[in-house]
Amino acid sequence: MARLKDILNEFDYGQRPLDDPNAWNPEDVRLGVDLLKSRYGMTLSDFGLEGEPNTEDEKQLIAFLEDFFDMPEMVDNKAAFANMLSTLVKVKSKFPKLLDPAQGTPKQFIWRGATMTMDMFMKLDWKVIKKADPYLSATGPIKSVRPRSDRGVHSFTAVWQTAWKFANRHNIRPNMWRIPCVFKISVKDKNTLFNPMFLNTIGMWSEFEVLYVGDSFKPVEYQIPSYVIKRIMSLQDKADRTPEVAEFYTKLMPLASEMKIIK
Repeated sequence: MARLKDILNEFDYGQRPLDDPNAWNPEDVRLGVDLLKSRYGMTLSDFGLEGEPNTEDEKQLIAFLEDFFDMPEMVDNKAAFANMLSTLVKVKSKFPKLLDPAQGTPKQFIWRGATMTMDMFMKLDWKVIKKADPYLSATGPIKSVRPRSDRGVHSFTAVWQTAWKFANRHNIRPNMWRIPCVFKISVKDKNTLFNPMFLNTIGMWSEFEVLYVGDSFKPVEYQIPSYVIKRIMSLQDKADRTPEVAEFYTKLMPLASEMKIIK
């Protein structure tokens, strides 16, 4: 295993990063090259991989990635993990088939299910997007978001439905201190990393994930799905009737009415 001081100083990825096909044959038959071939009709050559044995640093990165996709808190050295990914961000244009997320999705954006504070909700200008799955959208005034998980690495998905479902899994407390939402950013952001098709071979779930490397990011849009709004409105009678909560519902109610959640 590479020494920590070496990892932090320079990440050694050989001639091409993560180029060893033998690294993508895990015991779990749902993953790896078998999944690529059976589900997507792809091979490792589609990512520009040719078979160079992985370095010790690359083996450590794979272990970090496996832990991250299982449970981010399991990564035992977040600084080393973020440093490795930062190195790959710098060479994304050199290995686009593997490292550029735009190579693995036709979408122009990626999404992250999360939560926002009630204070943030109040500062944004919201409008209703009337589609088959209506939602609230805010595109201004946009500020950078620094997630509470201080890891320097954050997971997005190229499938908006996945992000919406993840957002809806968050608990909503009657005092509304944190509101489930979705952050949307450009897939071409300079700090995004990895072809989501490739990352499907690593994690336990095929969620078309894309990594964002950095402490904070600036969304191009905030979204709140209609079923989150329904959950919030169902808690209205249970909410603490503080001035802040009352003001929150005053702003939300006409939007919920426009979405036909309330009459």
